[in-house]
Amino acid sequence: MKRYYIIAFGIFFIFFAFLQFFTSHLIGADSYYHVAVSEIVRKAHSIEPFWFTESILEHVDIHWLFHILLVPFTVFHPIIGAKLAIILFAALTFTLILWYLKKQNIPSPEMWILFILAGSYILLFRLTAVRVYMLSLAMLILAAYFFSKNNFKALAIIAFFYAWLYSGFPLLIVFALCYLLADYFLRKEFQYKPLVAVTTGSLLGLLINPFFPNILKVYYVQVFGGFVFPPLTDLPMEALPFPSITIFLAACWFTLAVLIFTLLTIGKKKVVFTKESVAWLLMSLFFLFFTYQSRRFVEYWIPFTTIACAFLIRDNNVDFGEKKGVLPKKLVFIIPITILILFFAVYQTNENISYELNEQRLQDYGSCILALRQHAQSNDLVFVSWSKVPVFLLGNPNLNYINALDPVFLYAKSPELYNKYQSVINGTSVTPYKTIKEDFKANWVVVDKNNRDFALLIDGNQ
Repeated sequence: MKRYYIIAFGIFFIFFAFLQFFTSHLIGADSYYHVAVSEIVRKAHSIEPFWFTESILEHVDIHWLFHILLVPFTVFHPIIGAKLAIILFAALTFTLILWYLKKQNIPSPEMWILFILAGSYILLFRLTAVRVYMLSLAMLILAAYFFSKNNFKALAIIAFFYAWLYSGFPLLIVFALCYLLADYFLRKEFQYKPLVAVTTGSLLGLLINPFFPNILKVYYVQVFGGFVFPPLTDLPMEALPFPSITIFLAACWFTLAVLIFTLLTIGKKKVVFTKESVAWLLMSLFFLFFTYQSRRFVEYWIPFTTIACAFLIRDNNVDFGEKKGVLPKKLVFIIPITILILFFAVYQTNENISYELNEQRLQDYGSCILALRQHAQSNDLVFVSWSKVPVFLLGNPNLNYINALDPVFLYAKSPELYNKYQSVINGTSVTPYKTIKEDFKANWVVVDKNNRDFALLIDGNQ
């Protein structure tokens, strides 16, 4: 059995390495940010951030455990090392999913792994970025296993480290709530202990945290910002909903097809549910709702929906052939078709990577970064679009910047400065020099020539 998992891990490693090295560059601003912070942590031997002067992130690192985990990989080369880290994390996570499915007696678990990977090119594309997602999913899978074992101590430990790892740690609390509701749905009783264990571990992770209490405001903004703040402009693409239901269907049709096939298959007789199938279905619905609000959640919706389908097939004893776990001949065609769909998803992922690199061009700021390195003084403030800050932070970590990751962090600190900042970036400010020099006290301005309005504004005020 150990050999089986070693082989599976090797296959996953090769597959994700193939995806990751479509390009030698990092994909997306978030990747540059995480690599930059891990490099700063490694070189400064400190986890205390100080680079953002007008952001609630000024003294907070919301992914500090993730950045520490990246440090050993970036010692010899920050970009290659970070890519290897993400390949390793992805291979370990999918091996863990395979192990979990086998432990839960899911028939043909390898098929369900294929279904997850072929679910959408968007999932594969987001797996290429240097982000905490893979480790987050691993935490949720581990928690699901210990939910089934009622191991409350393990759940509390996972929740504790999850709060250190990722600002999305409340997802585990939601998962525990889904298990509680599943128990009530099936047995008309509430099993509070798993929810108490996860909540306790999460609270301890917040309290025993180097960034407490400043981190509480960041989490508040991330969870409730969309409800309490007015709609902001210049949000990251991933934070926006799909433009239309048609685009969502085109991107995620395969996972929807798996779901429909599962429902039609089990719907031929009275449907049987277990605690696992109900909990995973509830989480699938949760992520589907938030995918409607923000497309980034599709990376959770696909695996949770697929695994929910796997549990429904198991719970309803769907005939998988004479030998348990073996596909009947009439369904054997599913595997080669899924592999073909996966190949097409890989092709679309490569196209998406090329588009992202050409659109953001974060890899093309080398000469500008070098000029700042040669002429700027330590702790000088650079006025640059928040989406471009991470690449400059990686190249010049000794300089200061206004904000990164999300414009909401600037708005949360000062709505007035956010509006002034946006007016300059959008080329509508009537006093750009005063805003840049006096309001933000910037020493340098970086202008993207493709941001025509901003460039014309600065040219006209020289």
